[in-house]
Amino acid sequence: FFFQAEDGIRDKLVTGVQTCALPISIFVAIASYRDTECQWTIKSMYDQAKHPERIYTGVLWQVTEEDADCFIERPAYPSQVLEVVVDARVARGAGWGKSRALMLNRQESYTLLIDSHMRFMKDWDQILIDMIESLGGKSLISTYPPPYTPPNELTPYLSIPRPGHFDDNGMVINSSIQTDINQPTLHPLVAGGFMFAPTRMFNEIPYDPHMYFHGEEIAYAVRLYTNGWDVYAPHMCVILHYYGRDNHKRQWSDDPDWMTYNMRTIKRVKHLLGVEMSDDPESLVDIKKYGLGSARTLQEFQDWSGYRFAECVVRNGAWDIPKKSPP
Repeated sequence: FFFQAEDGIRDKLVTGVQTCALPISIFVAIASYRDTECQWTIKSMYDQAKHPERIYTGVLWQVTEEDADCFIERPAYPSQVLEVVVDARVARGAGWGKSRALMLNRQESYTLLIDSHMRFMKDWDQILIDMIESLGGKSLISTYPPPYTPPNELTPYLSIPRPGHFDDNGMVINSSIQTDINQPTLHPLVAGGFMFAPTRMFNEIPYDPHMYFHGEEIAYAVRLYTNGWDVYAPHMCVILHYYGRDNHKRQWSDDPDWMTYNMRTIKRVKHLLGVEMSDDPESLVDIKKYGLGSARTLQEFQDWSGYRFAECVVRNGAWDIPKKSPP
């Protein structure tokens, strides 16, 4: 499917599609920006799954006519992979792509939101289902995965997110450490490239399409926390991420207006976190729809995470991690 328009994806594709009939199923949402690795991500996902028949995928391809090399390897389960292709020139960043990829679900039991450059460990699907069912309640699994090098040089280990520092714009930059945890471990942060949760979580707390890039993760983490959801790092390695992508195509490399979108996001995040109230209507589109919850407070999040958003510091001793000052 190819659409020039940036909106109406769900109306065009998903209206009339039947709800997934399998009792336990996983929807995998992927937003790919001109990424040749995405096709191999999908292959690895199905090859390594214990039950590939219960995995459904929604891919938002953001490409140009120069990107035929993104489609060399076609999915082995084509009836389970819903692909939408849009002109990369209408793309507007991470939140824009992820929110649209998430629209392609058919109400599967669980949703896995990932980046387009990933590799999977054997039986990853059953491991994640068993893990999250052991937690129960309003729980999700998220961490920064360990690295791989294409095509399939894997470096598996366990990691857990940690408070990092603030950049020059006052945006949180999370960190992570290797760990040897033997059970899912509670933490307050989320990694935008790996979230596994009941599908209802993404229905209740929709991904914000107005988040360009910087601030995307901390904003969603606070929204989840204040709506009563708990984040856990996995105690088994199930997925790996390709970090060394210096020469790969990026939306901000192609779009001369990317800084405008990013600065709007920064204003939006600061407004959401109570740091600096904005009166810029372009930065506050649908801000109530993508706002905080009432189950827990923003102050409680700061007390636990150690972040002090207004002061741009990490509280000394937060999670026993030394304070890191802004660069």
